Amino acid sequence: MSQPPQGLTHSYCAAKLNEMPHYEVNRTITYRGLDHKLRHQFMVTNLTLATSYVAYMLMPTSDSSISMTTPIHLSTKLDANCRIIYNLPFCDQVAYSVPIPPETLTIDNIWSIAEQYDNQAKAKFKPFDIALSQYNCETTQYSLVRNCTDCYRDYKTWLCAVTIPRCTDSSTSEDISQGTQDVPVAPALRYVLPNASRNPWIDETLKPGEWTELLPCIDLCYHVVQSCPPFLQFYCPTGDLAALQYGYWQNGNVSVNGTSYYFDINNPTCNRMGVNTSLLKLSVASHMNTLNLFATFVPCCLALMFLFI
Repeated sequence: MSQPPQGLTHSYCAAKLNEMPHYEVNRTITYRGLDHKLRHQFMVTNLTLATSYVAYMLMPTSDSSISMTTPIHLSTKLDANCRIIYNLPFCDQVAYSVPIPPETLTIDNIWSIAEQYDNQAKAKFKPFDIALSQYNCETTQYSLVRNCTDCYRDYKTWLCAVTIPRCTDSSTSEDISQGTQDVPVAPALRYVLPNASRNPWIDETLKPGEWTELLPCIDLCYHVVQSCPPFLQFYCPTGDLAALQYGYWQNGNVSVNGTSYYFDINNPTCNRMGVNTSLLKLSVASHMNTLNLFATFVPCCLALMFLFI
C-alpha cells in the first residue's frame, strides 16, 4: 500500500484507507533458510518502479478482531532489467533479483528464465559431483569436523552464488569504495556493461544489457576450502583479485559525509546466499581500496517478496 499519514503507520483504519489497488499476492510454502523449517512466503506483483511501499500482515483473531503486524517498509528498484526469482529446484537458496532481458514482462517468461539459470548451475555442478564421487566418503575421513555432505552443500552454495548473480540497480546513489580509510566496508557492487558479465552464459543467452552485481561473500569460497577434500585442489583468490571478485560482510552503521548507512541482513554488503551471518567474518582484504560502488540495495523490482516463520 502507499504510505499512510505520518503518525498513523500503526493504524488499521489508515492502512485500509491507503490500500493499493490492482496488486496481486501469491503465497507459497518454502523450507529455505538456516534451519530448513516450514515458512510462508508472499510474492507481491503489479508494483511500480522506484516507489516506496508499506506492507502489513493481517490476521483474524479468536475474538473476531484483526491482528496487524508493525509496518514493513519496502522500495522497488529504479531499473527493470533485474527481476526476482525463487523456488529453484537445484539452487534452492536463491531468492533475489537476477539480470534478465529488458523486454521480459510476463511472469511466464520470468519462470522460464529462472529455469534456465537453475539448469546451467546444475550442469556446472555435475563435473564436481563426478570428481567427489571418486573419493570414498563412506570409509575415509579427511577432516575431524567436516565430511562429504558438508562439501556438497558448500560447493553448491558457492556455485549457485557465482553462476546466478544477484542484481541491483545500475545507478548508484553514492560513490563509496569498499575498504577505504574512512569506510571499513561498503556493499561490494560491480557495474556490468553489456556483454561484460562474469558468467558469459548470461550475455550469450539472456543479453540483459547494463546492470549491477552485488558480489558473493568471500566466505562462501572459504567454506568450500574448509569442507572439501584437499585432492580437489579448490582455492580462493587472495589480495586485489579477491577484493574484485568477492565482497565482505558487515553489520552496523557506517557514516560517510554526514550520511549514515545501516548494513544488516536486509541491506547486505555482499550476497551471502542464505549462509548464517554469524559464520561470515570480515577479512583483512576488506581494508583494500577497490573500484566497487555503493548503491542502495532493495530486494526486487516490480515485485516484492516476504518470508515469515
